[in-house]
Amino acid sequence: MRLIPLSLQGSNADAVLTDSYVKGIREGIDWKDGLAAMIKDAEVVGLSLSALRSITEAPLVDSAGLDV
Repeated sequence: MRLIPLSLQGSNADAVLTDSYVKGIREGIDWKDGLAAMIKDAEVVGLSLSALRSITEAPLVDSAGLDV
């Protein structure tokens, strides 16, 4: 049986950029693109559970493997 794992949506752009800044890593980072990624992560809503159910036949499970 194929299971579809569910997890939090979005990315870790904010944590990666903050960590880089705090550690003094400034070169090679496009801060404007990073900010755009963080804003998109905050504003764009991912698929709802009902939408996921409608596009797959496989059971949905959370990160612990429990049915949702």
